[in-house]
Amino acid sequence: MTALTWACGRPRSPSEAAPLACVLTPEQVEGPYYLDDAHVRSDIREDRPGVPLWLDTRLVDVRSCAPVDGAAVDLWHCDAGGRYSGFVAESERPAPPFGGAFRGPPPGGEPRGMYAPGPDGPRPDGPPPRPRPTDGARFLRGVQLSSGAGRARFTTIYPGWYAGRAVHIHVRVRTGGAVRGETYGGGHVAHTGQLYLPEPLSDRVFSTSAYAAHAGERMTQSEDFIFRNGGAGGLLDVSKREDGYVATATIGIDPTATPPRR
Repeated sequence: MTALTWACGRPRSPSEAAPLACVLTPEQVEGPYYLDDAHVRSDIREDRPGVPLWLDTRLVDVRSCAPVDGAAVDLWHCDAGGRYSGFVAESERPAPPFGGAFRGPPPGGEPRGMYAPGPDGPRPDGPPPRPRPTDGARFLRGVQLSSGAGRARFTTIYPGWYAGRAVHIHVRVRTGGAVRGETYGGGHVAHTGQLYLPEPLSDRVFSTSAYAAHAGERMTQSEDFIFRNGGAGGLLDVSKREDGYVATATIGIDPTATPPRR
């Protein structure tokens, strides 16, 4: 099993960075809306309205505490209205996909896959099948290769929310592959996780115009079963900028690790 640990703070140059803590923490699920054709780019906003968010990540090899150079950091999240590109029709559904429920584990223990059992009873071991893409959009998706200092930076918007999950950003780290045209291919997955934003900050952001029209009940982290199982390790420390917010994170991985079957 591979894992990560987060040490967050205000942006600093690599020479100013504090010593890194080399500790592994559990991964989190990939979710149903991953696509492997995201473009290699730092600005992933496209035409999506929302509060600007600059995410500055730094990869560290937990075996040596050295920066990880040349790894692919793959980022994706929903827009201000809770929609995922590639799956706009599916992600506009009023309930979590596949009838999932995240407020707690099903009777008999934790779910084996991504979601708790649906109305027809327990689901088989592993995650449910991914929905088929419903469109060709790729907003709020992108890949960046880590620099010699282990850094990968993204310009995006503050993620919105959708029914059944706390506010989150998906992240996947791949090593051993290469850029092919506009995308990254090959290699293997060294880490899959989720990042979370502070609840009081989400309350403020979601009162702004781009988010306020999204009606319904937003799930908090304390209600989200996925967050309660390791999500605290992915809480981002966010600082205010005049025109948005900056989040920084150090991601500790074992670049040779293979993720567990889900």
